[in-house]
Amino acid sequence: MAALCVVISAISFYALRTVIEAKDLVISDYAHNLLRVRDLEITSEQEISSSRAYLLTRDPDFETKALRSRREFSDATATLRAQIPESERGLIDRVIRAEKSHREAMELAIKEAGGDRDPQSLSQYFEQMVMPKRDELRVAFRALIHTQERQLE
Repeated sequence: MAALCVVISAISFYALRTVIEAKDLVISDYAHNLLRVRDLEITSEQEISSSRAYLLTRDPDFETKALRSRREFSDATATLRAQIPESERGLIDRVIRAEKSHREAMELAIKEAGGDRDPQSLSQYFEQMVMPKRDELRVAFRALIHTQERQLE
């Protein structure tokens, strides 16, 4: 009887250890995904700030930085999309669409600034056309981050 208790205890200990290791692995994956999402948000912010700086200064270095950030954003979204569960891919797709919409609005603002548009008119254009797209991107990121954070609870 004692031998049976030892065997049952050993099996229970092994099962518990296996469950704990599996849980730790899942938590680790979700933590890494959350970090990747945060890095993606930073990359997006870098692209936005470089594009705005280019809009204001026409310094080609800022345009180069914006283009580099766009490539990094594209690469990062492709990697992240492959690593998150299919049920969450709609959220990353929403971020991708919002980023594209913002980028296109910013490109139009840059084009408009290249003409004879006065600064006040350009400012109004920026507020009406670009800022709402920025807000949509922010909301899309918040939804994705919230979902990733919930996975860690």
